Amino acid sequence: MGERTDNVALDAVGPDVLTYREMVGLIATKIGARSKLVRVSPRLAMPASKLMGLIVRDVVLTKDELDGLMADLLVSKSGEPPPGKTRFSNWLDAHAPELGMRYSSELVRHYK
Repeated sequence: MGERTDNVALDAVGPDVLTYREMVGLIATKIGARSKLVRVSPRLAMPASKLMGLIVRDVVLTKDELDGLMADLLVSKSGEPPPGKTRFSNWLDAHAPELGMRYSSELVRHYK
């Protein structure tokens, strides 16, 4: 794909196609988190995200990311079957013990 010069839309997912809420819930279950998922309005999500960003000194959620989630853009509507072979739930089973053990800053990863 890296050598192609045309525009291509390709899902980078496995056989599991989950909503954002389903994905977060599955992660919480697999790592044994006892947190509750609470649905909030976008008007509350952005200020809460900015507050969390100040606490962790990072960008937790951008307006563009929120807009993408609200527009259901996690998976394209190409009609093609997902190309991945690894089930997300199986990957979580193998990697759950290491998830959440350290914080990975978005700003540090991309801009420093």
